[in-house]
Amino acid sequence: VFNLGPEEDVASLRHRFGVPDDAKLVTMFTNVLWDAAAANREICFQNAIEWVVKTCRWIENQKGVHLIIKVHPAENVIGTRQPFKDLLLQRIPHLPSNVHLVAPDAKVNSFSFCAASDVGLVHTSTVGLEMANLGKPVVLVAKCHYRGKGFTFDPNSESEYFSLLGDLKNLKCGPEMQGLAKRYAFLSLCKYQYPFPFVTRDPTSVYGGRLEDFDPATLLDRPILKYLIKAIENVEPIMYLERR
Repeated sequence: VFNLGPEEDVASLRHRFGVPDDAKLVTMFTNVLWDAAAANREICFQNAIEWVVKTCRWIENQKGVHLIIKVHPAENVIGTRQPFKDLLLQRIPHLPSNVHLVAPDAKVNSFSFCAASDVGLVHTSTVGLEMANLGKPVVLVAKCHYRGKGFTFDPNSESEYFSLLGDLKNLKCGPEMQGLAKRYAFLSLCKYQYPFPFVTRDPTSVYGGRLEDFDPATLLDRPILKYLIKAIENVEPIMYLERR
């Protein structure tokens, strides 16, 4: 739903956005500003706009480094009253030559950027987890559920953030970190996702499914709801281990 174009090879993508073959490519993935998952999660910067603006100004002076800012496609698919592109260009009307802005309606594929990038910069988006699964180093600037799990770089201040960026060649996601990322992805995306029988999967929906008509009086007949209620009442970890 959010990938508006097919995957393309690394060389084609770099050429398309004017990134030299010998340049380090850093890709910044923004969140939609109205997303509750990104609200009040700041650590290194006061807000997501400040993060992007200061990163652009820092990258401008880095020889051999290019930055791609990929605006979240949900701005186009779902809509927004806070378009990231406009807010950024209000502050930096003319972006540096080594900064490339990808609009939310661009016919591109996020996984192509993951493959082509040397480093990913992420606020709270799931793409950081996806990049780490591919063995790519990820720098997180805000609180998200996979921060501090051993497979991302987690600065606690603006100065720590830019210190990490200043040492790009040593930012590596080795086999141990990648293994942690894969195990965490399996846990969070498979074991923590509960099958709700009154929701029908719909891959064309941005929400992944649609609610069916049902009788509320029968809700407690559903095994999954009994399981969740019991776990909450007993203050137990919520993981549906019975599912195969």
